[in-house]
Amino acid sequence: MKQIIHSFLCGGTVWAACAVSQGVKAGGTSVSAAEDGEVVRPNIVCVVCEDISPWLRCFGDSVAVTPTIDALAAEGVRYTSLYETVGVSAPSRAALITGMYPTHIKANYMRTQGGQIARPPAVTGYDIVLSEGIKCYTELLRAAGYYCTNNPKTDYQFLSPLTAWDECGRQAHWRNRPKGMPFFAIFNTLASHEQKVWESAKDTLYVSPDDVVLPPYYPEDSIVRRDIAVMYSNIYRMDCFVRQMIDELKAAGEWDNTILIFYSDNGGPLPRQKREITEVGTHIPLIIRYPDGRLAGSIDDGLRSVIDIPPTILSLAGIKPPAYMDGKAFAGKYASPSRRYVFAARDRMDKCYDQQGACAIAVIVISVIILPISPAISR
Repeated sequence: MKQIIHSFLCGGTVWAACAVSQGVKAGGTSVSAAEDGEVVRPNIVCVVCEDISPWLRCFGDSVAVTPTIDALAAEGVRYTSLYETVGVSAPSRAALITGMYPTHIKANYMRTQGGQIARPPAVTGYDIVLSEGIKCYTELLRAAGYYCTNNPKTDYQFLSPLTAWDECGRQAHWRNRPKGMPFFAIFNTLASHEQKVWESAKDTLYVSPDDVVLPPYYPEDSIVRRDIAVMYSNIYRMDCFVRQMIDELKAAGEWDNTILIFYSDNGGPLPRQKREITEVGTHIPLIIRYPDGRLAGSIDDGLRSVIDIPPTILSLAGIKPPAYMDGKAFAGKYASPSRRYVFAARDRMDKCYDQQGACAIAVIVISVIILPISPAISR
């Protein structure tokens, strides 16, 4: 049984640790050697969605309409106990590009960059400064011979260095690589983002409001039901994006040479979900599909953290993760056993200040809290 066992207030930041029964089912290496002894590295593509907990049919959600992701899970490994370090995007993406805790690299504040609404008037946007030697993990992939692309979102709390990507932007794509060069690519979709709940409010519904299951913290209300139905409909649109990414690989003849990784950047997107370090704010889905069919349809219930994703990708590429990373690989050549604990922390986030500089909207934690976590998806 999963349970938050330790939670405390430290310098305005809430910390929490989660323990769970462990299962170690790490995937083996995907790196091979050619006849001449040269290392042949697999292509790796990450399809990253936003703001969803494991609300997918293949993860046990009976309401979700996710045929593409369900089929992907049948061909790959479902990781059922993956947790974020914080329930909101910019700090989580700092972790996802460095393999470091946001609190370790001063990136846990939401947010350092972007518009003025998140900071007092006297404070302008700023980039965190990484300590000497800490790199975006894609720099290590590029040094090993990968062509690395990101399309389009970064949001790392710092500007990505020129050495992080061969291409970064809306036109960035693995197909632009030099012939014969292995590629690593990230494709981000906003289809399931929090803002789409209101932006898509009048769009086609693929899930009926009558079919949704209300979490116990929401009132029985037609508006709530429709918002949840919109959320599920956006998840279906996200599923269609995953299909597009897979179809492109198949059309180019690269599907059988590529490891595909699917995950969300944080939980959410509704109130009491995103931005929180409860289970629903930090528990996210992850699927890894291997081109050789290895571990197809299997489930890994070992406890993992998102800071483990960068070293895992390096490990799958046959690259030893650097010792400075807080994360540990859970698949590939350098796989480690699953964790006993994962840790999450939250800081001030998305505050609004009026013209006099007074904080108009704030969430203030004033006491020590203990948060129970259900072993099932919080509904």
